[in-house]
Amino acid sequence: EIFGKHFLHILNSERLVGNFNIHLMDKLLVYINESIFGGDRKVMNILKGLLTEDEIQLEGKYMNSFTGRSHMKFIFSSNEDWVVPVQHDDRRYMVIDISDQYSGVD
Repeated sequence: EIFGKHFLHILNSERLVGNFNIHLMDKLLVYINESIFGGDRKVMNILKGLLTEDEIQLEGKYMNSFTGRSHMKFIFSSNEDWVVPVQHDDRRYMVIDISDQYSGVD
């Protein structure tokens, strides 16, 4: 609610890395829930650009693409062991592994 129209919740990786991405325009916080597999090379390369570039190429259906400023920050969450494509020397991600002790699961 704090971010209002500048927040986006993504449940499908195609909405993040697909051709038609106009919904990313003007977003500040993008929450990606259970939709990325860390071993997908195509997704990994696109994510690197989304995380580090100051500009993003935006495209809507039946529209010409255009370049816009990117102010996006991302939160990824998953129950999988490999959520994001982190490499041994990567500085793009901070991974927090929550213990089951705090989940309420026995």
